[in-house]
Amino acid sequence: MQQRHSASSAAEVASAAALVASIALVQGITEGPSQAAVSCSGTVSWSYQFPVNNPVIEMVIYYNSTNGGTNSACLYHRGAAYGKAARTDQLVAFLAAPHTDPRFTRRFDKLAVLLNGARGWDHRGHDRKNRVLRPPVSVTTEPELLGPQVTLFEHALRLHQQHPDGALPRNGEPYPDHGRHRSRPSTRRARDRRLHGADVAVILDKHFSQPDAQASELVDGFRDVYVPIHRNDHIVAAALRADRQRMRQTGRWLVRRSNDRNAATVGLALLAADWAEDDIPLIQTIGLLSDHFGPLAAEALQRRRGGAEALQWLAERVAGWGRVYVVEALCRLGAANTRAWLLRHACDGDYLNGYFAGTVATTAHLSEAITSTDVDDELIDHTGRLLRIMADCGGMGVTLEHYPPAPVVLAAHSAHLAQQSPTADRYMDAAVIANYLVAKPPNRCGCTAEQRDRVVQRYLAVLDRPDWRNVVRVGLGPTSDFLAWFTDHIAARLRLSDAFRPG
Repeated sequence: MQQRHSASSAAEVASAAALVASIALVQGITEGPSQAAVSCSGTVSWSYQFPVNNPVIEMVIYYNSTNGGTNSACLYHRGAAYGKAARTDQLVAFLAAPHTDPRFTRRFDKLAVLLNGARGWDHRGHDRKNRVLRPPVSVTTEPELLGPQVTLFEHALRLHQQHPDGALPRNGEPYPDHGRHRSRPSTRRARDRRLHGADVAVILDKHFSQPDAQASELVDGFRDVYVPIHRNDHIVAAALRADRQRMRQTGRWLVRRSNDRNAATVGLALLAADWAEDDIPLIQTIGLLSDHFGPLAAEALQRRRGGAEALQWLAERVAGWGRVYVVEALCRLGAANTRAWLLRHACDGDYLNGYFAGTVATTAHLSEAITSTDVDDELIDHTGRLLRIMADCGGMGVTLEHYPPAPVVLAAHSAHLAQQSPTADRYMDAAVIANYLVAKPPNRCGCTAEQRDRVVQRYLAVLDRPDWRNVVRVGLGPTSDFLAWFTDHIAARLRLSDAFRPG
């Protein structure tokens, strides 16, 4: 700041300086202000920047002699306003308050993290005697302590670089805007679902009607509206009404640059209304945050040439609900070059696989694959997983009862299982399938009584082998809670429990 002539009296400046000194004392700042200035309106300001060698935090104190001697203060973190106080003594109270004070706990925690990063202080909470700030326990779970500094796209890209061949930990959550998103008031949805997305379309229409409007102006435009995460006809219509090149540029900018999930979602929805192949890497990356962006990423990829390969790449790197969205999109495409992957890797064992297991079995022609002469362990193992899931996914997806090739696939799997080496996973899949077949009437299994009995006998012949039982006992251990449950329920119904009881 530039030093200017002061209209304030020496006494007024001294009074304000005393408040500055009290704040500096609370913070343990012994060095003087790095900058001082007086504006032509009579406002005196002091700027403290620390640490001195690499300023991260700036505390600016303002004193206005023309307005009854009022004073105010503002904290900045890397140039962005962090907190303001209408009166400087409020900031003193804010900084000095114990962390147990319910009025200041959250803000105090945030400031503690901010100051801890700047000065390297290392303590736990507020110490009345020494007047020190201690970092909160919530640092690692609050990625947005100072407002989202990282875009959603950058967040996904960084995590992917750390985990290039698998799903992101916790599906990439929490997102950078987690704190702000949680604290945001719930947006009202129209009772009529047909109106969902209409207010987003209005915002887009207004934006695209202004030739000079920039995509960055939309970042804050969707924070107070409900933004659907699935394909929405209103948003698609707004995208198609706009100039295609500008629509694509806007969508790309929002996906790549937005630090707010609503704006990034709208950007992805715009790209999902288009078909340009060079957007595939961008869509795949944001799609890694699959619980939220998975539906639109899948929609966008399946519209593009090369979409099947792109979807398979994404399916290999998502889990939970994201895997549901992407695998369902793969099944809708029905591309021949993804069939082998669907037959061997579509289900990862998650409970949500029940939504698409039957669709995979039908789309990938499982009955044809498992009865061919060209089978391998991956195909047999995944078939067992599909059958186990379809045995008990009522209300979610296709069950054995509604899968016409069930008798053929069950017979083929039980026959192939007898030729495989024992593993705990293979044993458990076969036991769960056999348990379902025994517990349910034949028609609930998609079989006749004769077909069911024959398959059950084949499974039991394998499950009762000593080498197969030993693999389970060794793998789970005698104190395993799961083994105890398995012994008392599934093994008991199949009359195998004696083999798993201790002694």
